[in-house]
Amino acid sequence: MAEPTYHYCNWCQRTSPNAVAVRIVHANSGPGMTLYACPACRTIFRLRPLSEQAEA
Repeated sequence: MAEPTYHYCNWCQRTSPNAVAVRIVHANSGPGMTLYACPACRTIFRLRPLSEQAEA
């Protein structure tokens, strides 16, 4: 069985094996970044995973 991938939750500042990408931050100069949220923060802050968001 594969080990889970841990990501840093940008809202509670903890790592979680269940954190998913919820936002992409674009930058004019340099690389952008992806923001991740754990399940608890997704509920509290009403964040939806990128996979559930419509493209703009």
